[in-house]
Amino acid sequence: MAPGNQRGAIWAESPLARTAWTADVDFRANGPERGSGNLNIWLAHRGNHDIGSNSIYTVGKFEGLGLVIDTHGGSPGMIRGFLNDGTTDYVHQHNVDKLAFGHCYYQYRNLGRPSQIKLRQTHTSFRVEIDGTLCFETDKISI
Repeated sequence: MAPGNQRGAIWAESPLARTAWTADVDFRANGPERGSGNLNIWLAHRGNHDIGSNSIYTVGKFEGLGLVIDTHGGSPGMIRGFLNDGTTDYVHQHNVDKLAFGHCYYQYRNLGRPSQIKLRQTHTSFRVEIDGTLCFETDKISI
């Protein structure tokens, strides 16, 4: 969003009806190398109602997955996955970052091209890829 420092949200009107699926999200971030803010990608039940335009740091309880792209901890870029079964109130957590179940480093700012995140749920695993490279994968969850 231009000029930045804004919030927005797009939500599906229908629930996910498949057990195996792939979602692609293309994004691009330009500006100062040490820019702030984050991009959140949500796969959540009642997302429009429970999450709206909140980030992982301002959301309360939700049921599903939050994927966050930011410059966490002064890194040049990181992708982190967060899960909630609807019982944890994220806005009241003292250290939300410790709740991440998977992550990878990815320098995403000022690449001169879009980056592509691919979320893939198969019958045996859930994986997150960035620009065709594995970021993290687990066989412990099913979205």
